[in-house]
Amino acid sequence: MSKYYTEEKWIEKKISQGYFGFDVCELNKIYSQEEITKLEKFFQHHGNSIDKESTSDVRKIFAGESLPLKNSKRSTDSFLNWLKEAITTNPKIEGLDIVTEPIREYMNGFDLDTLCNWSDYNLKSENKTVCYSYEFIKLAYFYLNASILDQEQINQIPGISDLGITVEPGTVKIYQNIADCHTEDYKSYKQTVDKISKDVIKHLYDEDLEDYEQMANQLSILPEFSFMSCHSDDTDSDERDFTILIYFNSEWGEDDGGKLRYHIPRISIDKLPEFKQVDSINISNQHSKTNAPLVYHTYSKHHFYDISPIFTNVVIMNHTANDNIGALIQHEVTINLSDRNRYALYSTYSKK
Repeated sequence: MSKYYTEEKWIEKKISQGYFGFDVCELNKIYSQEEITKLEKFFQHHGNSIDKESTSDVRKIFAGESLPLKNSKRSTDSFLNWLKEAITTNPKIEGLDIVTEPIREYMNGFDLDTLCNWSDYNLKSENKTVCYSYEFIKLAYFYLNASILDQEQINQIPGISDLGITVEPGTVKIYQNIADCHTEDYKSYKQTVDKISKDVIKHLYDEDLEDYEQMANQLSILPEFSFMSCHSDDTDSDERDFTILIYFNSEWGEDDGGKLRYHIPRISIDKLPEFKQVDSINISNQHSKTNAPLVYHTYSKHHFYDISPIFTNVVIMNHTANDNIGALIQHEVTINLSDRNRYALYSTYSKK
């Protein structure tokens, strides 16, 4: 007789088997303690260095210098326009201001156009685009966190999904002159992340990354109070085989948030406690034809599977598994409740 699984146990088993198109490789299970200690020092060094670059961002903007954390993507100006309007009018929801007046006055003191590098682009263009700076993103998420808006209302803000910063690793100053503070295998950033990627793919799939071409390599930065809303991945345009996420945070507490959360669809159905009359009529008409007993059901929502963004957890999305189910599974990044930035290196690979 086949073994019986509860739904929860079946989901756990399938996740561990990579059935849903993602795997988590815990580096402390494939590296020695000595190697983990070296990696920890490596990520501490680079995380601290990027923190210093990011905190000097706003000063460099107003000094007319180039940004150390230059956003590699452009966005429409829809969120910028929403934020400026909200700060100006401070509209009410159920009789309450969105934010307290001191916070509105604080936000109103910033030149948000400048913080979005507005002067870099043609103001007469119909399709106005912005390039969000780190400081703008940090201010915007501070404002949203201080507001009375709930998460569902925030997710409806125009352009909210574009509110983020990704950096080409080679453009950040700290990656151009890396101190040789480790052993030969850990001389540079590129050598280290390449080694991790190769070892993880070899361990999980017995594949050699030398047979694959790197297509994208970007560092995602999420400051305090930031998040990524629930989404799926569009992989049609690049035919990627693997996506690898390497976190730069050497310390991350359970209460710090910022977790990668997968929404695994449930199989079971639950009884509905109450029904609208129209639903009852529709189902009753069907019942009159079949004489079947009336039972009202609805599909439940999702199982949540959370992954902490700490350097020992490397996430791999295997787009070759189960017809690329990993691109269909909804996922998000929960709110970063730490006062430190959350760093995730995002790399994609395709078979040569």
